[in-house]
Amino acid sequence: MTKRLILIITALIILISCDADVKRVIPPEGTVNRVTDFFMLEDNSTFLFLTSNMNRRYDYGMLVMMEIDEEGDAVYVDSITVPSLAGKMAVDEETGFIYVTSRDLHGIVRVKILGKQGGYRLSYIDDNEGQHPDVLKTEKEPYAVAFSQDKSKLYVSHLLNGEMTAIDLENWVKIDSYKLKYGVTDIKYDPNSEYFVASHRSSGFITLIDPIQTLSDFYVGLSEIEMDLPIESYDIRSLGIAADGQSIYASFRNVPVDSDDDGAPQLLQFKINSDGSLVTEVLRSIPLKGSLGELTVLPYTTGAQDNEYTGELVFIASPEEKKISIVDSSHEGIIDEITYSDDCEPYQIYAKKTGATTGIVFVSCYVQDRIILYDVDVSQKDFIKEKGVVE
Repeated sequence: MTKRLILIITALIILISCDADVKRVIPPEGTVNRVTDFFMLEDNSTFLFLTSNMNRRYDYGMLVMMEIDEEGDAVYVDSITVPSLAGKMAVDEETGFIYVTSRDLHGIVRVKILGKQGGYRLSYIDDNEGQHPDVLKTEKEPYAVAFSQDKSKLYVSHLLNGEMTAIDLENWVKIDSYKLKYGVTDIKYDPNSEYFVASHRSSGFITLIDPIQTLSDFYVGLSEIEMDLPIESYDIRSLGIAADGQSIYASFRNVPVDSDDDGAPQLLQFKINSDGSLVTEVLRSIPLKGSLGELTVLPYTTGAQDNEYTGELVFIASPEEKKISIVDSSHEGIIDEITYSDDCEPYQIYAKKTGATTGIVFVSCYVQDRIILYDVDVSQKDFIKEKGVVE
């Protein structure tokens, strides 16, 4: 027995020693590898993208910062390793913190933006003995995130079991987790109803989240409401808020519950009644093709004074169809499409308004590990033009 125990201990020591000697594979600086998120700073030139490492090519993900120079080219600024299977990020420019979710380690890390424009760099402020600090644990497979209205808290949603975790950002601690329906894909604040809205890939319901902070405690009210749809169906992949804050867009795969038929994908525009009845009203439904990815909303303003109009372009990705569909709030149906060959299967997409009629759109060709940038100007007949590619 003693001999067997000695052999077991010896084997454990060897295993621990071997593990310590394993060299982790760090992605090269600026790596584009399964990009899952974007963010552009208010200077309208510095942007971030999140390399997820979802294919496990390396042992880490990476947060990359780039800048669009005077010639319009995207130039590398800095990058920092983050935990693998990075999901989404939330950026608070006022404090300089970037919060990144990790589906692999079931938590979040925070990165600090240091310096000024033209000399930015990314750094960790938490204790870090490796390539990144220990994650602040949430639940399994954290993904989409949203700030509270005063940005004192971060709400983290989860893809696997559907929880929503509240994080106290000042003290960097988990407050609590709250059970939603499975497979939360997105979470956005709806100014019209004053609820946070969560979408689900495994349900046709949406969840309304009502965080309440008192002097002594923190509560979260939850309400599940059905979409007003002709048939029972499910799988909303992404949400976006209209420019006027009165309605919500949804990238809806529309998979029937009681049928083996293929889904009838569509862009939904709906609103949540603000009279306390918690009823959704579908304002319009636009048929699309293919298995849908994410959407993004680009607000714009045209005209002046009595003729001023505020609206939005909505960009919806379809990786299966290899295209981006574009919808204008002032028109019925699809106004334009960007089609790709085998060099791009778009899934993640992000838009940033840069002027009254202008903006920039970022598209992640997810499997091909390419990022395509577009300039948009709704005052022009040819309103969208390719700006550049990051590979």
